[in-house]
Amino acid sequence: MQIKDRIQEIFNKSGLSASDFSKKLNIQRSRLSHILSGRNNPSLEIIVKINKSFPKYSLDWLINGQKLPLPDPKTPLFDNILKKKTFSEPKKKINKIILFYDDKTFETFEK
Repeated sequence: MQIKDRIQEIFNKSGLSASDFSKKLNIQRSRLSHILSGRNNPSLEIIVKINKSFPKYSLDWLINGQKLPLPDPKTPLFDNILKKKTFSEPKKKINKIILFYDDKTFETFEK
């Protein structure tokens, strides 16, 4: 699947007309048409606009078609991070992690 196909998928699932979709991205309708037809590749600026307008589609997926692996639900997130972190000073310990999500929410994990 090419990047134009992933953009086409977002466009189809958005339920918007081509004009409304291009207005939402603040790009010309002809530019969108050229991208969807495969005539032109989208610029990084357009990819970022798509990601900001439709945050459930990650940049990794938009650019490469890759989805990030989901963490194992049996292992708490905090424990996964602690196991992967190597400390240069044995006195330092993580006591709080804050995750910020693209929908402007966050979660705090404290030990």
